[in-house]
This record gives sequence, structure tokens and C-alpha cells, in this order.
Amino acid sequence: MKKVINIALIDDEESILSILESIIRTLFVEKEQLVEVKAFNNPQDLINSCKSIYYEFIFLDIGLGDYDGITIAQELVSLQIKSKLVFVSSFSDRVFDSLQVHPYGFVRKDNLLNDLKKLINSYLQSNQEIQKPDKKLIIEGKDTYCIDIKNIIYIESDGKHQLIHINNGENLQVRKNMELFEQELNSNDFIRTHKCYLVNARYIKSIHSDELILVNNEKLILSKRKVQEIKSQYLKYLQKENSVIISNGI
Repeated sequence: MKKVINIALIDDEESILSILESIIRTLFVEKEQLVEVKAFNNPQDLINSCKSIYYEFIFLDIGLGDYDGITIAQELVSLQIKSKLVFVSSFSDRVFDSLQVHPYGFVRKDNLLNDLKKLINSYLQSNQEIQKPDKKLIIEGKDTYCIDIKNIIYIESDGKHQLIHINNGENLQVRKNMELFEQELNSNDFIRTHKCYLVNARYIKSIHSDELILVNNEKLILSKRKVQEIKSQYLKYLQKENSVIISNGI
């Protein structure tokens, strides 16, 4: 028997909560998946509930009257709530503001059914797939290195050498052209954010006009002429990772 998936919703409009709950229940039932959906209109009630119940998903309205959905999400993250956060909003200009809490998705109120269908289908499909083995990067030379690609945070150019920053704190210096690294890793979600940096998109926390912040809070300068292109590439990465993100106007 499949486990029941708990889902929380918060919105200041009762009509939206009702519609959202109905669509979510229907989409999961169509896939023969049991769900329990709990609706909130008060942020503190949601936060208190999260302390005793694990919600697989929390759907948050960004504009909650006197509250802000992103601020609530930040508090949930600070409390180490591991739920998948999905923002539901009409404000497409807040997409990049929401990235700081690493949302699972972004659903448009004027496209609820289609966006929710994509998000839920992707989630259920990803849960059914057999995990593929991690891809390796083999670097041969005087010394030979075998590195899990997912563990590389970024590669930094240092003249004739490149410095590979790994998530265990280790840095490897190799003699290899940055352009070759870019060609090899382009299909593995690495983004050339500056002539000196090739960054693994999974470690990006936020993107600003002149800098990029990693999940470890390290800051890297951005190529100003490529900011929009970099943002677009990052949104495509999030979309591929089962997120529903608005890309229009970016």
C-alpha cells in the first residue's frame, strides 16, 4: 500500500485554497496516490503544524496580505523543515526573490491546472525512476583524478591551471583548458558565469546583477554582459529538476 503524502497549503484567499486543494487531490487520485491536504490562512498555524507533521509539499502564496510567502519560507528553512516548497502566485517578478530558499517549483495562479499537473507528474515520475549511477569526471595527466561530477561546486581559472572546488572542501589544481571543461560539462548543468568560473548549477543559491552566491554563501563575480543569459540557463536547470518556473521576460 502506498504511503499517504501530506500536503500543506497557505493562501489568504479561501477561494484559491479551495480550488488549489481540489486540483491537487484530483491529480494525485488520478495517479492512484493517497494524499492528505491541509489548508492554512495563518502563517503561524502553518509553522506550528510543520513542527509536528512532515509535509512532502508546502504550497505558499507569495502575497499573503500583511505577510510575505518568501519570508515564511525563510523561517521554515531556518527551522530545518525539509518540505518541498512551491510558490503559488500571480507575481512573476518575484521568481528570483524566491530562489534564495531553493523552491521545488513556482505555480502561476492563472495557469494552475497545467503548472500543477507538470509539477506533480514530474514528482511522481522521479520517485518511480531507478537512480542512475553518479557520473564521473576522469582527469588524466601527471596525476589521475576520478571525481563525482555532482560533487564539483565550481571550477576556477588560474592562468594555465584550473582549480576544481569540491564540496568536501578539497581543491584540485589541474593543467587543463577551461574551454575544454566547459564543453565536457555543459550537458551536466554547469554554467559559465564568468571567464574565470564554471559553476555547477545545483550549488547556486541566488543570482544578482554583479555576483552569484553559492549555497555555502561564497560569492563569485558575474560577467555583467551575460547576466540575463546566466539567469535563463539557471531557470532551465530548475525546470529540468522538476520545478515549474516562469521564464517569460527573464
